[in-house]
Amino acid sequence: EPKSALVGMIGLIRNPQRAEQQAGGVVTMVAATSAVVTQGLDRIVWFAALLSISIGFFNLLPIPPLDGGQMLIAFLEMLRGGKRLPLKLQ
Repeated sequence: EPKSALVGMIGLIRNPQRAEQQAGGVVTMVAATSAVVTQGLDRIVWFAALLSISIGFFNLLPIPPLDGGQMLIAFLEMLRGGKRLPLKLQ
């Protein structure tokens, strides 16, 4: 159900410790996709949208190899007046 998926995502943002218990890998994604495919086109589109939003949110986390990490480095360099951060720190 779309509403429960949104509530679940907000709950993970508020309590990130739950993510360790609820996160899954490729096998979980295959199982979820398999279950959604049997429920009709509207559920498939909703699942694809939710998956896309989740990946986008994850990509913005301030982890160095992800876009959020690069944004953090750029922000820190901006605060330093345009001076680059040392490579060790990056």
